[in-house]
Amino acid sequence: MEKFLQAFEKIAPYLKHPLVLIGFLLLLFSGIHICLIDSGIIPPLTQEAGSGIVYAFLKYGFVIALAVIVLGFALQFFKTHHNRPPPPS
Repeated sequence: MEKFLQAFEKIAPYLKHPLVLIGFLLLLFSGIHICLIDSGIIPPLTQEAGSGIVYAFLKYGFVIALAVIVLGFALQFFKTHHNRPPPPS
């Protein structure tokens, strides 16, 4: 556990940007699911159920990726628009 905390201390300064933080959380989220599948807690699925879950992962993964891209552009637009000097009068 101590090695994990030492490694996290090196990564933590990079988590200030919201998009990096979201990416890190998605990585943790998928890592937890991989561990659950490998441990055998989640039982094997039928072919039909498995295809439905894969479809749901692809659909929601696409929506999340699209939302992150749109929010990234919106964040950059806000920063650019907010730091723009006022027009001369």
